[in-house]
Amino acid sequence: MTRVKPGERKRARTSTGRKCDGYQSSGSPLTPESSPRSILTTYSNGVEAESFQFFIEKTLDNFQTFFTDDLWSTRILQVAQEEDCIKNGVVALSHFHRHYLTHQQWRRIESVTALKHYNLAIKELLTPSPDTSPRGHVLIISCLIFICIELLQGKTDSAIGLFKYGCNMIQQHRNLSPKDKTDTNLYSDTEETFRLVEACFKRIAVQFLTLISDMDPSLWFLFYNTFGSSLTFQKGCFTSLSDAREALLELLVEQATPGLKGKSARDIMAHAAKMNRWRELFDALLSQLDDRERLLSDTEKRSIALLQLHRKYLEINVAKYTLGQGDPCFWDNFTPEFEEIVNHAATAAGLDQDCKRRSWSSESSPEACFHIDLGFTSVLIAVIARCRDPFIRRRALAVMLAERVQEGVFNASQSAKVAARVMELEESRSGKVVSSSSDIPQEARVRTIRVHLSGGDDEKVRIVYGFDQGYFEEEQSMAE
Repeated sequence: MTRVKPGERKRARTSTGRKCDGYQSSGSPLTPESSPRSILTTYSNGVEAESFQFFIEKTLDNFQTFFTDDLWSTRILQVAQEEDCIKNGVVALSHFHRHYLTHQQWRRIESVTALKHYNLAIKELLTPSPDTSPRGHVLIISCLIFICIELLQGKTDSAIGLFKYGCNMIQQHRNLSPKDKTDTNLYSDTEETFRLVEACFKRIAVQFLTLISDMDPSLWFLFYNTFGSSLTFQKGCFTSLSDAREALLELLVEQATPGLKGKSARDIMAHAAKMNRWRELFDALLSQLDDRERLLSDTEKRSIALLQLHRKYLEINVAKYTLGQGDPCFWDNFTPEFEEIVNHAATAAGLDQDCKRRSWSSESSPEACFHIDLGFTSVLIAVIARCRDPFIRRRALAVMLAERVQEGVFNASQSAKVAARVMELEESRSGKVVSSSSDIPQEARVRTIRVHLSGGDDEKVRIVYGFDQGYFEEEQSMAE
């Protein structure tokens, strides 16, 4: 198959007499140095131009809440200029994201435009025109966009199915990667795009492992077959907060259910050594940031708080499995640490210590936020499940409910319902007014929380809360 350069692909399209909506023959490809807004001039179709403007002004802002991402801000916009399936996918994602921000997706208000472009994106993949030949990075980008759309609609089961399909594509890409690299520029650009998509998939994988790995063991095999198990920070240093985040993913995976439970002392100590190494590199990075002449931006402050809360939570888990396995009351020793985690979460969420919106600069996120990156919601659920201090628990709930936030698979409002149920069950079973952790006896404590996805289109989950003896289960809607 003849490989076509990006510029030649656009000329080939116009030479066949087929006019692609939204393309202008004078448009030039987006470069990493140019502003994403420059792409708007290449779309003459009003609906498409408006959708891309919303994507650039709102969706990109959400997706980069904590960390800048060249994949979304540059690469995908580049490919959208060349591939109709990506263009339509971005338009559809923009519309579904608008529905999320305006709370319309839970009100079942159908969008003809969103569904039209979603279907067009799928059609372009299934029946590409003769003058196009979707390459691997186009297929995987489409899959990533579709995952985002399904998550925005609360269709977690569908998103997981697409995720598994995408992981298989990543594995196939490695096996079929072209050996002929004569077209160096095209090859390197395509491979870099694919690498960024793969990194994004890995972050999504960690979320799925955290949520349901105990209910779907196949996710573990898929993760290690796709992303491997080698740590990325054994040597060198962190050059950015994004580097620290990527290395942290490895530790999060090792602690995901069943994690350190039942591991030997040797395995736990090996994990603790990795944690110490990450902490050393992260502290060194923070020292470098403090030594700079310019002050930290609001986004950097929030990113640091996010990484700090994950760091503290991972350290508590190591202590638990080193000294207190099998004792649910052991968590009571870490009340100050849990409070520190909630404080970091408030900062990461852009809130002050009273859980009210800070007066951030123009970088501030909107009142509703959706992204697929590492977040604070999953940690706050765990804090409420393990910290029995009633005041810290309720403050963690306040952070989760301060704004409408969806961090990939974790919806803060829905997660808060689960966390509140844990509190209600434990405090009602204690038989007394709870004023401290010690007021909740061991037999009243929730030991496990299992999430069962129902599948289909009903968008409901079954949640089982397990005690030392017995359990409580209920069905919960995915709607906020």
